Amino acid sequence: MRLIRQAPGSNHCGQACIATLGQLTLEAAIELVGTRGKTATRHLKAALGKLGIKCGDRRVRGMPDKDETALLFWKDGGTKGHWTVWHKGKYYDPLAGVFRKVPRWLENSRVTSHLKVELNATQDMSTM
Repeated sequence: MRLIRQAPGSNHCGQACIATLGQLTLEAAIELVGTRGKTATRHLKAALGKLGIKCGDRRVRGMPDKDETALLFWKDGGTKGHWTVWHKGKYYDPLAGVFRKVPRWLENSRVTSHLKVELNATQDMSTM
């Protein structure tokens, strides 16, 4: 899976996650999601559906299993949220990169929930 990054200071983490899962450009994902600002679960589910990627009906509390693919929703102590992709035990963070452990900048945040994503063999480019 190839990480697509968001611009620092932007609110494009959800769009960048869609771009990563769909292997699109960030601009194409922004257009697909339909917003340049913050994204809600409904925006991401609709965009995944347009790409033919199956996902859960709703977010589930906590972390997914290690071998699953999911969109993780992080919350800090305040009102800020952040989306990352979880794929085969790695965090694909559109701001910071790909990590096996929680990215340092998110250590004071926690995953409140996740949306399971089902990639098929052609979409799962984890060996790239």
